[in-house]
Parts: sequence; C-alpha cells; structure tokens
Amino acid sequence: MMLDATGHYDQPLTTERLFAWHASLFPTGRSGMTKITVGAWRDDSGGPMRVVSGPIGKERVHFQAPSAKRLNREMRAFLKWFNKRADMDEALKAGLAHLWFVTIHPFDDGNGRIARTIADMVLARSENSPQRFYSMSSKVRQERAAYYGILPRRSGETRPTRVRSKPAN
Repeated sequence: MMLDATGHYDQPLTTERLFAWHASLFPTGRSGMTKITVGAWRDDSGGPMRVVSGPIGKERVHFQAPSAKRLNREMRAFLKWFNKRADMDEALKAGLAHLWFVTIHPFDDGNGRIARTIADMVLARSENSPQRFYSMSSKVRQERAAYYGILPRRSGETRPTRVRSKPAN
C-alpha cells in the first residue's frame, strides 16, 4: 500500500485505489476474529461507526463517523479536493488530508493506516519523489506511547487505552 502511494504519488487517488489498499490490509476479510467489509465502504448494519476506547462494557465514545449513506458523497468531495493541485503548503495538505479522511472514516477498519498512507502520498508529491527519509507512519509509530497516553486525559479516563474503530451494537 505504502509503496503504491509513494511510488505512484503522481497518479490520482481513486475509489478503486483506496479499495485495493484496503483489501491488501485485510486479505482474509477479517480484522482479528471479526468479519468486516473489505474493499468497499462500510455500511451501518452494525450501527453507527464509532471510535471508542476503554474496556468492554465501559467504553468511551471519542467520535462518531458520518452515516454510511453519506460516504459516497463525502468521499467524492474528498477525492476531488485531494486530486486537485494544492494551492497551499503540501505539508499542510498532508495533515488536512489525514484529518479529513479519518473524520469520514469510510472503512470498517484500517482508516488510520490508510490516512497515514494518504499523508505520505502528499509528502511524496511535495518533493516530486517517491524516496523520502521520513513518513507520517514512522512518526506515529515513534510517538505511539505519547499519542495513546494523551487519550485518557482527553477523555477523562485514568489509564491509557488503545483506540479502536467499531460499529456500535
């Protein structure tokens, strides 16, 4: 996925390309033991998509994504903006693209990984080169403990928890 994004940074980001990236993340059609929709936008069959943390039964909702019926429209707008040449600093566009994509949260799982890949694609475009010595994914990996350590303070919890995406039940 990352090699496609940075190696072919000059090609448009399309729905089909995003679906292929998503399918490459989940070749079995499962996220852990849970069957998920792969290579397609999520649906709301299990309820609205929420980003939650905390133990089962005491989960805290951090974010509820737009309903599945809005995904085609939201993603068309995102892709149109993304594929237009930036009239802003490319580093800023990388951050905005990451935020916009995770806000839409179009997949059952893998949204963060794909959002970081999208940001890295913009960074490759900014340098007109697939070769870089930094990436959004590597920075998040380096700062992972600090990132997850902030979440409990932001949500009022007393201990760090990992954020996971899941449909509401």
